[in-house]
Amino acid sequence: MPRLTVRPRTRGFGAGFTLLEAVIATALVGLGVVALMVAMQTGTHINGSGQEMTQACFLVEEVREYALKQPWGALTALNDSWSPPRNADGAALPALAGWTQTVSVEWRNANDVMLPANPGTTDLVRITVTISHQGQPVLSTGWLRAKKDGET
Repeated sequence: MPRLTVRPRTRGFGAGFTLLEAVIATALVGLGVVALMVAMQTGTHINGSGQEMTQACFLVEEVREYALKQPWGALTALNDSWSPPRNADGAALPALAGWTQTVSVEWRNANDVMLPANPGTTDLVRITVTISHQGQPVLSTGWLRAKKDGET
């Protein structure tokens, strides 16, 4: 019967990972994980900003609809701040307690809309709305409204 001999295993190059290779691989994996976490945090922040801007646009549209429903003579009464904000019917939106709508109505010169005019002297106003969240301005926009024929 043949005899089996066991040879001692010798370690040569390529027989496994060295400690240095393991440390470098661990560091690279760690850097990759940190980079992914930073990217996720940035995405979350951008998503939150987008949601805030969307809410602000909604609140501006509510003011615009509300202003369109008002008679010409009542437009100056819109100079106000509302917190909680109002919807298009003028009702408060208590679910949006941290938000504020600030409305400014300015009379404008009909020949040059960049120039202000005395209240009631022209048939043109500029309505400016600023939306704030937790005291920080999020969106500010405005539009012109002209007096319709026969409107008082």
